Amino acid sequence: MDVEVFATAPMPALASAWEWSLQYYGAGSTGEGGYLLTIGSLPNPSPESEASLSDETADALILRCCNAVERLPPDPRREWDTATRRSADIGIDSGLVPSGPYRPLALAISPGTLARAAAIGLQVAVTVYAIVMQTAPRGKR
Repeated sequence: MDVEVFATAPMPALASAWEWSLQYYGAGSTGEGGYLLTIGSLPNPSPESEASLSDETADALILRCCNAVERLPPDPRREWDTATRRSADIGIDSGLVPSGPYRPLALAISPGTLARAAAIGLQVAVTVYAIVMQTAPRGKR
């Protein structure tokens, strides 16, 4: 899951204030008169962290984000509150076979979690990434 925050001004206090175990990806101009702050759900990748976070539900990740925002000091919280859009984007890699033993991927987000996200102005988005098929190079004829 990535957290993306869009604003009309830079967000330096917010970028430096995250206490959630996130990797800060970067911030900068969107080229359209706005600024984007992107924070990802994984700390520096390691087999241990990837395994534990891949087992964490979308609901739990969104709650972690809500907790982090609710604990922000005043200046970063003001940047969060004045942002034009705040999004928790759950990324899903598509595939040719179901995940797990013959079952589809199911995401459940509880009404309580959605209410907490709404209370802090956080939209929840789901992005499904297309499968990338590698083809063997064609021989010269």
